[in-house]
Amino acid sequence: MDYKPHIPEVFEAMRRKAVEDGVGPMPAQKVIAQSMRSYDNPYQGPRRVRTDWTAPSKKKKNPLKTFFKSRPRIITLWAAPAPTTPRTSHCSGHGLHFPKTGVDFGILGENELCCGSTAMRTGRRRGLQTGAETNLDTFRKLRSGTGCQNHRYRCAGCYRAILKDYSLSEEYGQMMEGINVIHVTQFLYDLYKAGNLKFTQTLPMKVTYHDPCHSGRHLTKFIVDQDGSQLWAGAYISLNEEDCLYDPPGNC
Repeated sequence: MDYKPHIPEVFEAMRRKAVEDGVGPMPAQKVIAQSMRSYDNPYQGPRRVRTDWTAPSKKKKNPLKTFFKSRPRIITLWAAPAPTTPRTSHCSGHGLHFPKTGVDFGILGENELCCGSTAMRTGRRRGLQTGAETNLDTFRKLRSGTGCQNHRYRCAGCYRAILKDYSLSEEYGQMMEGINVIHVTQFLYDLYKAGNLKFTQTLPMKVTYHDPCHSGRHLTKFIVDQDGSQLWAGAYISLNEEDCLYDPPGNC
């Protein structure tokens, strides 16, 4: 057995075992676990503050639409973890909301729950399952009730959880049928390439973009010799990185 493709899963399995045996989570992680139970997010922020990052748009009298209250045509922006990164969330939302892009999108507001990635990374599988079950049901309601089939994710951890962790659910294929999941950086780049997002001024600074691990290497698919026809059964052969987000922002 070649364990290279499974090393991240082995470490996460060890964390889950530690939690099951009462060794974990660690003291600092217990605060995260309590926050998940109380507020449905790991950042100790009540649901009512989840939309605080939209305040600048409201002040400009161009408020963001909220699903289940209004009916944006095609897009929902998954803004988590907005309570801790309001400026980043606002910038992402403003980029999509810019009128000249022609994008009609909305947010889930207080109906948005944590994806559960933080719980999974700290050995609490049930935390991920709770988030996945609720969110997959929300996706179904969005698709059937509003026709929304396009989801944009700002947080790399959420993006990774939806594409990879949620796929472990038996109902994943059914719940995600017809739903298009794209990270906001890729979506904005696609708008730029299509000529719907134009820049008229230069930025007087140098900017370095770091590819998040959650939306890059964590989405790598390992190609394994299942039947032993190439090397031996279970041997690691190569990588498939088609789901990994590399380079797009730098290409702008």
